[in-house]
Amino acid sequence: MKYYKLDRHVSAVSDGELERRWEVTREYMRANDIDCLILFGFEPRQGGVIRYYCDWPADFCHYGSFLLFPQEGGMALFAHGPFQNNAMPYGARGLELNFGAPYTSNWLACKDYFTEPALAWLKKRGYKKFGIYHPSMAPLYFTDYIIGSLPGATLRNADEGVDLIRARKSPEELELLRHVVKMHDRAYAAIPIYLRPGRPERDVAADIKKACWDLGGEAVNIMIGSGPRKAQHKFFELQNRVLQEGDTVDLLVEINGPGSYWGELSRMWVVGGEPSAELEKGVADSVSIQAQLAAMAKPGVKAADLRKALHKFEEANGYIKEGRFFGHGQGTDMVERPAYQPEETMILEENMFLSIHPGLETETCWSFNTDNYLVTPDGAVRLNKTEQGVFRV
Repeated sequence: MKYYKLDRHVSAVSDGELERRWEVTREYMRANDIDCLILFGFEPRQGGVIRYYCDWPADFCHYGSFLLFPQEGGMALFAHGPFQNNAMPYGARGLELNFGAPYTSNWLACKDYFTEPALAWLKKRGYKKFGIYHPSMAPLYFTDYIIGSLPGATLRNADEGVDLIRARKSPEELELLRHVVKMHDRAYAAIPIYLRPGRPERDVAADIKKACWDLGGEAVNIMIGSGPRKAQHKFFELQNRVLQEGDTVDLLVEINGPGSYWGELSRMWVVGGEPSAELEKGVADSVSIQAQLAAMAKPGVKAADLRKALHKFEEANGYIKEGRFFGHGQGTDMVERPAYQPEETMILEENMFLSIHPGLETETCWSFNTDNYLVTPDGAVRLNKTEQGVFRV
């Protein structure tokens, strides 16, 4: 992995890659008559658009950060920091205005810390035509204040354009993603050290997190769940069960690696025993339908069509119909488009990076298998090298 020293900040993303992102986004803005995009992020799992355009560590957005992306010239960043200091003091790239204030999106008293300087910057440039990205996430107050304070200003949704730009991975992005895939394989290889009867689930998760950070992970999410027969992974706050001899364990590793790129990897485990015939069959079926879905994932295919194929398989084989995300794009957000949901309109393209993780469920068994894939002309190719099947420890 190649790294770049930017003042005190070390990055895995080159100037050329950032410039490519800026230019392709501005081409979209010119084609759609948008003067300026309004972008917002507040955490590393789903706030990755700030990182995507100005390349800053994944946890930078926790307080809430706004980025104004103009059709021409440098960007304006408004983020947490001391008054009259840069919000991003080191390694800033592409910024004309770097504005810091002790802002937090959950405290109403600081609501105008960013609105007035943002409005002044926009008035100076004379912008009237705005695009809002991910309006379901952006604070209404900031956007309403800006649009309401500029006579004649218009606002349109920019999701379809920017989501597609982020879904189309460049050669440099693919290099970063392949590195992230290797990080997952290496982290998964260490799990037998930690997975033992008598240990609480959250202790196992904490040890795996440490291993992921040691590998260079920025943000890490470990989902684990155990049980004597049926086991499904849980969020950290619910990981309170103590592992028992013979338990089934569902263990999902999600690492945000260099450049803030996410991947994920999971397998079913049996601790100190042998898997049931039902679990063996369920995992084999999960691996089989995962491969079928990957083979279908060719350029020109509707992502939503893969959901129909999974449901057909589940109905034919006696499984409960899948109601979760069972596959989606990944990048600087953990979950990006395309999503394998009925409402998805995006068409698959070559070099999209996907996670495919069908979960097959009966009343007495849960079988889960997660891998990272790259869309090619012949279908999606699995990038992980970790063996598939039920793992024993």
